[in-house]
Amino acid sequence: MTTADNSERAVTIGLAGIGGYGEFYARALLEGATQHRACFAAAVDPAPERSSLRSAIEAAGVPIYRSLDELYARLTPDLLVLATPIPLHAPQACLALARGSNVLCEKPVAATVPEALAMREAEQRSGGRFLAVGFQWSFSEAVQALKADIRAGALGRPLRLKSMVQWPRASAYYTRNRWAGRIRDDSGAWVLDSPVSNATAHYLHNMLYLLGSETHLSAAIQSVASECYRANPIENFDTAAVRMVTATGVEILFLTTHACPDGLGPVSVFEFENAVVTYSHNRDETFEARFADGRIRNYGNPNAQPDRKLWLCADAARDGKPIPCGVDAALPHLLCVQAVQEAAEGIIDVPASAIRLRDDGDAGTLRWIDGIGEVFSQCYERHALPRELD
Repeated sequence: MTTADNSERAVTIGLAGIGGYGEFYARALLEGATQHRACFAAAVDPAPERSSLRSAIEAAGVPIYRSLDELYARLTPDLLVLATPIPLHAPQACLALARGSNVLCEKPVAATVPEALAMREAEQRSGGRFLAVGFQWSFSEAVQALKADIRAGALGRPLRLKSMVQWPRASAYYTRNRWAGRIRDDSGAWVLDSPVSNATAHYLHNMLYLLGSETHLSAAIQSVASECYRANPIENFDTAAVRMVTATGVEILFLTTHACPDGLGPVSVFEFENAVVTYSHNRDETFEARFADGRIRNYGNPNAQPDRKLWLCADAARDGKPIPCGVDAALPHLLCVQAVQEAAEGIIDVPASAIRLRDDGDAGTLRWIDGIGEVFSQCYERHALPRELD
């Protein structure tokens, strides 16, 4: 095939997992594959009836297989998208790479660092295939423009970064599958599902990614201190305060909770020698830098093209262009996840007297920590962990 022919051909895409977040990918493929010179070639799900898009997928003539083995017995997609449970990321990515597909794996890259390292080794053995990780902000034009300026020194030396996310999650969130809020699943496989590793992981990863020395790298971590709290009847924590120091001495603060009455954020403030960068989901959703000399630069909305990660990976499968976020970029986040689990002095159970309840209808019962908003606001303002406020 000539280069010209290769540039025009449709990239075949398989999707593993068509329920839950997989519906985002399924919808994007059904609506946009043709205009992006791609073909939604196959879906894989052991229980496709759980997806609201099953009928639409079948109506589009896309076959649905029950397993990856069944898929690969019939075709090898150029790109396999994994929107499957966390414990399946590593084995499924390694299988797909060995069978000849490029892979876009949803975040987190894996449950543990050894699993992620095994995935990187599988990528290195794959003969030029890539393994991308679906932190969509890393694929956005806004984050890429901001990172380019940081790398070029336009904002000066990074000093400290902070982000806060308060996203209420009622009981149905933890019963939607068999691994939500779990440390290990029923088979004993590691999950480590928490707001740090999963639901709000984008905003922790984003701070590490922006400080990476290369486009495809994130900042290395020197130390981690954390406090983890649990208000819900789950295995893992639902609230965490994390402070990291990177290998170059930059302090990063991350505050996240599902045990809150109202949604807030993400909100971020990134301090540099010559500028302060802010972001607020509750305002204009853009990264804005205010320079010491009075200049203002708006980098845009990182949420503007949530499916850009999919189409950039489709293009990379066609033309071999590098992807911005792979295993190397995702590893520091995963190292932080493991450090938070290990460094915390156990998970602190919030006393019943400090928990409030609300009936949220179909979402179930919402449990929140009384005063969590005020505590986190003080932590955010003072770059402190909750126990340091006294």
